[in-house]
Amino acid sequence: MAKSYVQIINEGDHIFDHSNTALQRSVKDAEIIIYDELIKLLNTVDVSAGHLKTNTKAENFLMSMDKRIYDALNRAGYNDSVLKYTQNFSFVGDNIKDLHSKVNGIEITQAQINPFLKIEVNNTIDKLSGAGMAKDFINPIRESLYRNILLGAEVTTVEKTIRDYVITSGAQDSKLLRYVKQVSRDAIQQFDGTVQQNITNELGLNALRYVGSLISDSRKQCVRWVAQDQGVLLLSELQEEIDWAYSNGSGMIPGTTPDTFLIFRGGYNCRHRAFPTFV
Repeated sequence: MAKSYVQIINEGDHIFDHSNTALQRSVKDAEIIIYDELIKLLNTVDVSAGHLKTNTKAENFLMSMDKRIYDALNRAGYNDSVLKYTQNFSFVGDNIKDLHSKVNGIEITQAQINPFLKIEVNNTIDKLSGAGMAKDFINPIRESLYRNILLGAEVTTVEKTIRDYVITSGAQDSKLLRYVKQVSRDAIQQFDGTVQQNITNELGLNALRYVGSLISDSRKQCVRWVAQDQGVLLLSELQEEIDWAYSNGSGMIPGTTPDTFLIFRGGYNCRHRAFPTFV
């Protein structure tokens, strides 16, 4: 039995909402391992009246943090979870094909998706377990710890710094978990948007459909676009809509233009989806 439009949209939403569930679990499994590794810093520094003093051993420890954190993540199965997470990009590609077949009567080929699939998967792996992780997570915690030691912070202050970065407590996510959540959520949706933008360019479609549910704190622009003409936005009017969002809405990503709208949509952590269509 052929899938309905609603079924296809719901399948896409499910992929976006649940693709990183196992990845988040692996981060939580890794948190205590990373904490135990980083707290060893306190065994290397000199302590005087409860305050830290830098020495060569502490500096060497801080310089070795990349390897220590990567090894801890690997022991927790995080790297395998990253690779499994990227398999969801193929599921998004299949959903894109189903969507355009149903809505636009267009058969999108795997050859139209594969170049973007390879690039986005490699970029995502880099952000989650390579240079991106070093730049946006490891370097900031190293710099924070170095400042604490340099300024002679109390031992309890350093312990709290490490805990806040790597341990989730109740509803308060660790900085590590927040980083992984944001990167993984953005990566898979931006892959979808990049493929959709290429389809728009190749086939000359003249409108977009903006879909997704609304919640109590949905941004003004998302409320407007979901409700407007059953979610249909003409490409010829898209710049005006973006300008309206910047003036009246909130959370728009700098650099959002008609050429990047399918990727950035309604702004940071936007839950909605846009795809090209005919009107």
